[in-house]
Amino acid sequence: FGKHGSFFYDIARGRDDREVNPMRIRKSYGKERTFEEDLSEPQELYGKIDDMIGPLWEGLQKNGLRGRTLVLKIKYADFVQHTRSRTLHEAVNGPQLLASVSKEILDGEFPLRRSIRLLGVTLTNFEGEGGDRDKDKANGQLTLDF
Repeated sequence: FGKHGSFFYDIARGRDDREVNPMRIRKSYGKERTFEEDLSEPQELYGKIDDMIGPLWEGLQKNGLRGRTLVLKIKYADFVQHTRSRTLHEAVNGPQLLASVSKEILDGEFPLRRSIRLLGVTLTNFEGEGGDRDKDKANGQLTLDF
């Protein structure tokens, strides 16, 4: 691992002297649920998405977060995990849009080859703090503006 070898060696053994920064900028916000029984029926899965959207939207509002990229996490009964995402032109502006895009993404998985154990919905690509170009420029990230 070259010059990074000693870092990986220490990290693998739980040694890390870096200072903890609890005030870092949030890059995503989501909710997920593991089911008591594996699910395979579309209506059951849509209902589970609906159950997550209310608390997810409340948390986004409470934290003043508006994002454009929705990520759906799917863990199957055999513990294989997939994520699917969709980036919108505008920030998500309500729980109805959050739910409908999540369900559209899930629709791409049907027909299921195996049942689903866990679903998660996450929003990222935030506007303003943590997602705007001025913040990226301040951190040294170049943009592709022409």
